[in-house]
Amino acid sequence: LMEVYPHLHDYSINSVSVCSDGEFFISADDLSVNLWNIERTNDTFNIINLKPEQIDELSEVITAANFHPTSNNLIVVASSTGVLRVADLRVSSKCEKTAQIFAEAEDPASKNFFTEIICSLSDAVFSANGKYIFARDFLNVKVWDLANTKSPVATIPIFEPLKSKLCELYENECIFDKFSISTSPCSNYILTGLFNNNFHILDRTGDRNMQFELNYSRRTVVKPIPKKFFEPLGPSYNFDRKILKSAWHPTQNCVAVACMNSLFFYHV
Repeated sequence: LMEVYPHLHDYSINSVSVCSDGEFFISADDLSVNLWNIERTNDTFNIINLKPEQIDELSEVITAANFHPTSNNLIVVASSTGVLRVADLRVSSKCEKTAQIFAEAEDPASKNFFTEIICSLSDAVFSANGKYIFARDFLNVKVWDLANTKSPVATIPIFEPLKSKLCELYENECIFDKFSISTSPCSNYILTGLFNNNFHILDRTGDRNMQFELNYSRRTVVKPIPKKFFEPLGPSYNFDRKILKSAWHPTQNCVAVACMNSLFFYHV
């Protein structure tokens, strides 16, 4: 054990991210983001606090937070409302009011019972080149250009047939699962997990979507998922075998994916 950092979060920590020079890191829980110095374990600085004066006025929670890959002053924070905040520590050390807001205008005609649940962001990361943000909600990956806060440059459906199973996913509570997202070293590809032993690698324009299936026979099982793809999901589709955590190597075309108690590595 190298260091112990004291209990300075009121809720369970959902994210830890280290800045590019390794001097600082952030930790995030449902309502706050704290900035730490690696060498100072006894205190921290709160940079984002979303806790309202009255807890019954709470309208969103923080779901993920990550540093920019090269700029130590930039942090992306994802929320349960589908909103991204990009905080610049050079502008202010208290960032909840000064952060840039990346949010897409809501279409009232498309709103339904599940809208607020499936628009919640489970993860968000900067691309390796620092020009984009890749954000994962339940059904899509959204690609944001840092120069455009109004709308994503691409919204990429991961696996359209899941839309037909939202009622079942709500009943078994899998609709609340949080899938991680990561970027390739070239910034052109995105890795994220799904159900039924599957994970996907997508290009950031949405033109290519490759679905991989985990297996124990050391075979690479992969198929392309075309746009507007649909197939009926029968009773054999397994919601319990889910890939919630996956990661792309920072410099190599190698990915790691975890399912239940197993860890798989792929060269892609």
